[in-house]
Amino acid sequence: MHTETTKSTYLNIRVSKLSKNILQKAAEIEGDTLSHFVVSQALESAYKLLSKPETLLLSSEEQHQFYHLLEDPKELNPYLSKAIQRYKKIKKDVSEV
Repeated sequence: MHTETTKSTYLNIRVSKLSKNILQKAAEIEGDTLSHFVVSQALESAYKLLSKPETLLLSSEEQHQFYHLLEDPKELNPYLSKAIQRYKKIKKDVSEV
């Protein structure tokens, strides 16, 4: 798991007293500070979520339309082109993290 080596911004969160006590106890068990424990656990969870493959379920009609578009692609409109560029940038940014 990648972690930042320099701190450049703040993340402020509010939690209940019970939640803070539970997190503090877990951090102590790990021999960690509360801040580092919370950030490391949140990052671990985020990396797992971001690495999951996304599955799209299509009806048989949608599958047919999708296959047809793959076989006979239309010219991309500007909105789709921009969406593809944003998607590629997000995928690149996530893979660099």
